[in-house]
Amino acid sequence: KIYRYDGVHFSVPDSGFPPVGDLRDPRPRRLWSRYTELSLPVPKFKLDEFYVGPIPLKEVTFARLNDNIKEP
Repeated sequence: KIYRYDGVHFSVPDSGFPPVGDLRDPRPRRLWSRYTELSLPVPKFKLDEFYVGPIPLKEVTFARLNDNIKEP
C-alpha cells in the first residue's frame, strides 16, 4: 500500500512494492487554466440539544463595496 500524509508520500516497508516516485495529477493542465468565479451557498448550521462545544460566532464579509462614500 502507498500512503500519503500532509503532502508527503511513502511506502510501507516490506510491502513488496517499489518506492513511490514523483506524484502528479494525471488530468490535463488546460482543465485548470480557466479562472471561474464560483458562488457557493453558505451552510446553515442548526444547533440542537445534542450540540457539544462552544457556539460558533457569526461572521460577516463585505465585498465589492464602493469606496466613494463620504462621511457626513
